[in-house]
Amino acid sequence: MAKKLSWFGEQWVMLAITILLFVLVALFVDLKPVVDENFFFSTSDPGVQQSKKVEQRFPSQPQLILAVSSHDITSQRYLSRLQHLTPKDSGDR
Repeated sequence: MAKKLSWFGEQWVMLAITILLFVLVALFVDLKPVVDENFFFSTSDPGVQQSKKVEQRFPSQPQLILAVSSHDITSQRYLSRLQHLTPKDSGDR
């Protein structure tokens, strides 16, 4: 019977240590995810460096592509609303 009690006592000690470790992790470890510039690809990655070289050599402006729909794409209302989204000084057409 003494062996059963010591085994039973050891289980409680292990449970207490486990709970203590969980509490210490919760208090002292920062579990917030950090997303920085190296989250997906490192800046020292050869592919990223090559991509930056291409970007510097061939600079481009960001583009926005919209998919719009209408029952009648020839209507004046549709065309005038579409004109508001289109830049007037676009020289690359």
